[in-house]
This record gives sequence, C-alpha cells and structure tokens, in this order.
Amino acid sequence: MQIFQQQEEGKRFVTMKNTHLQLEAIADNSSKTAVVQMQQKPAIARQSVPANLIAKALGLKTDDLRIDNLLPTTVETEVAHTMVPIKSLQLLNNCIPDNERLIEISKQYAFEGFYCFAFAEPDEEHLVEARFFNPLIGIDEDAATGTAAGPLIGFLAKNNYVELNKKYKILQGVKLNQPSLIETMVRTDDILVGGISIITMQGALYL
Repeated sequence: MQIFQQQEEGKRFVTMKNTHLQLEAIADNSSKTAVVQMQQKPAIARQSVPANLIAKALGLKTDDLRIDNLLPTTVETEVAHTMVPIKSLQLLNNCIPDNERLIEISKQYAFEGFYCFAFAEPDEEHLVEARFFNPLIGIDEDAATGTAAGPLIGFLAKNNYVELNKKYKILQGVKLNQPSLIETMVRTDDILVGGISIITMQGALYL
C-alpha cells in the first residue's frame, strides 16, 4: 500500500512476472469509494484441454464441462489459466478438486490454474460465478483471482458472450464464504480487471 501511495499520480502500477501493469483508479461518488482497475493485455486462446481429464479431476462427468460450444481452453493475458465451463451453478459448487490430478494436467499442458465458471441467472448483477483452483503453486482455492478474471472475460468476448466497452461482474469465493465481485471490461487494446477492496492486514518482509 505504501509503495502504491508513493507512485506518481496517473502512473501507478503493479508488477506481475517482471511486467508492469498499469492501474486506473476511478472514484465512485455514490459510495465514496474508489475502484482500482488493472490493465491487462488482450486475451490469447492458447489451446484446448481434454474435458474428460479435467472432469475426472473435479469429480464431474465430461458432459458437465460444456456450455453451448465452449470447451476447456487455456487463455492468457498475463498468466495462462484454463477456462473451464460448467453447465450449472449446482455442478460448479458441488465439484470436488483432486489436487494431484489437477497438478498433473497443469504440468502436461503448461498452464497454472483452473478457472471454473457457470453463467448466473439473468436477474443477477454478475454475469458468471467462478471458482479458481491452482494447486500447482499451492493454492487449493482462491476467493478472487484477477489474473484469471481477465482471461475469462476475454474468452467470453471472443465467443460473442460479452460486448466491448461494457462492464461485467464475476462472482467468486462463494464456496469459501468470502464472496468477491470482480469488475471486468474488454476494450479494443486491453482488458480492465478490478474492484473495491479493503486492507485486512499489513506487514513487511526483511531479507
């Protein structure tokens, strides 16, 4: 937080894998809060990953991992994660990840996490609900994952599920009792990912 405050106004950034990602802060006068958004690169679809392998690792059936023509696909903005479409919210929240199998798939197909998602009901404020598993780097499940939300909204844009320059929200962390709303937008040259957050702890590392 201190480093962020020390950065020059209008030129704030975070570092991810040795790359500076520009940040935009937008004031919300109604709630008197600020939405901080990270600028990610346009999404690139790398490869498809066999649905039967992922389904087995999640305790689901192969046919459960399909929405229309969407199939498990590795997508990258800053980090490569596999987008895993799940037919229903019930299946999404009932899946039980087998970490050893997930790690094997990650290594075999050269990506990190699994961003499992299902479309929300039409009357919800969010477009999709998601769960993120990345046991390859020690994350059993994460409550909010910006590096996966960007690839997901880019993936949905490429498949004509979302429009350019329009805000969409992703709900994540429900299963962990830590619900998080991630705001996203696909633009011509980048993807915005962000939201409102609070500081829960601060600390320093001494090397």
